[in-house]
Amino acid sequence: EPLMAVVAASFAAQVAMALRMDGFENVRLLYGGYNEWKARGGMDAHARAGVILASNTSSISITKIGARTSRPEGVIGMHFMNPVPLMKLVEIIKGLATSEETLTTTLELCKAMGKEAWEANDSPGFISNRILCPMIKEAIFALQEGVGTKEAIDAVMKLGMNHPMGPLALADL
Repeated sequence: EPLMAVVAASFAAQVAMALRMDGFENVRLLYGGYNEWKARGGMDAHARAGVILASNTSSISITKIGARTSRPEGVIGMHFMNPVPLMKLVEIIKGLATSEETLTTTLELCKAMGKEAWEANDSPGFISNRILCPMIKEAIFALQEGVGTKEAIDAVMKLGMNHPMGPLALADL
């Protein structure tokens, strides 16, 4: 997965993708997944002081990620929902050491991108996956047990619960 580097001057309008861990001299925020955090010493080793390091993980503690960097105050979770261009929500997760400045900058970035940011505590799955994953699991069990067809299970959740798509269709995304 490439990194998304957000440029400091008018960072809302300037997003650049990076395929290598270099060229980050002018960025204000680096956003990446687990592989970017591990690759060649991680994003921490390749970003100047003061750069915010944002992770998209919902399965690894933001506090633990921050503790493995030289800048725990600058580490934050930015959990985008899929498909990113269509979904307005971004879960924002502070680690224990995440600074208010990091939080404020991240919230401003989300707003500038037209996203709605909501804070979640640093807990496994945060809010979204803590609720979503058991629902998907139950839909799979209902299919396995013959409670309904894939189409029926998805239709019940779409039409009866006002979900935009059924849990089985979502699991296939």
